[in-house]
Amino acid sequence: MIDCPFCRNEVPAGAQRCKDCFNDLSEYKPVQIKGLLVGVVLLALVFGAAGMWSWQTHYNHGQLGNAIVDKDENRIVLVYTSTMSRPSTRQLAFDEIASVELVARDFVLAGSMWEVFLVTNTSERILMKLSTKKSLEVYAGSIAQQLNKQLTIVNKIRSGADFFGNEAG
Repeated sequence: MIDCPFCRNEVPAGAQRCKDCFNDLSEYKPVQIKGLLVGVVLLALVFGAAGMWSWQTHYNHGQLGNAIVDKDENRIVLVYTSTMSRPSTRQLAFDEIASVELVARDFVLAGSMWEVFLVTNTSERILMKLSTKKSLEVYAGSIAQQLNKQLTIVNKIRSGADFFGNEAG
């Protein structure tokens, strides 16, 4: 005995038609779910990778918790915090820092963002502070003054011009 693929009732093994629904058993071909299964697995992998990337970006990156300028020992102490590991610190002597850089960016949908970087003598850029709510120009100027270093302002905000660089008006 086998099961009818249409009505799931029992049918003798050699029968041509089902005795209950009268469908031809020789015409039935099993549905191939291989393609559908591959699609579902690929979709799950894509969503899984996107979720892992999003989680890692948001939770696992070490974030700058605090920056302390220690004038007595001529150093700056950067404290990094993370949800997945213990807090860590990085110390830079004033002599290792070449300049302080303020970067202003403008995103069409997300608004403006300001970043303050310490630029070392080896051209390494170390993020010191980031804000999307207010300008960090006063903060960057204060840090540059305390370190007695040059403040470089990189303006990437498009104001007064269109996408092609033409002046407004």
